[in-house]
Amino acid sequence: MAATVVGTPSYSGPVFSLPPPVSLTQGIPDPEAIEKQKEGYSKSLDFQLKQGTEALMAQGQVQKDMIEQTCKTQMAEHQLQIESQLKLSSLQVDQHVQAQVVALQEAAITQKTLLEEKAALALLDYRKRKAAEEMSIKSYQVQKEYFDREAKLMGEYQKVARGFGQTR
Repeated sequence: MAATVVGTPSYSGPVFSLPPPVSLTQGIPDPEAIEKQKEGYSKSLDFQLKQGTEALMAQGQVQKDMIEQTCKTQMAEHQLQIESQLKLSSLQVDQHVQAQVVALQEAAITQKTLLEEKAALALLDYRKRKAAEEMSIKSYQVQKEYFDREAKLMGEYQKVARGFGQTR
């Protein structure tokens, strides 16, 4: 506890009351987390594409097998007609499966594009907030330095004023 001298006016000076800046990036993912999340989603999309493609191919194969079995039972009577129907049906199934695979691939590309856009926007938002945060911190530091210097000058002025008042 500081001792006060009786008879000497004390000056406590102004109090700096500006709160420190609030973090603008708290609670949002940083660029590394965004990249990891993007990679995770990308791998998941690739895995889903592979599984979807395999399932469609297997489904197509099952459909072709069923068509072949139906045709074999009728082959004795209409062998030429049924073989033609088998080839045509197989081609249609292949075309249908291929169309579904293409649609699935297009959907995966769309999802990846959206993922890239989201990641880019999140990164841009982070950088914008980080720049604002740094500006806020710098402004705070400048204001604090100005305040501290002014308080120091006021203290020196008071010392000189006391000294001047005592010499009279």
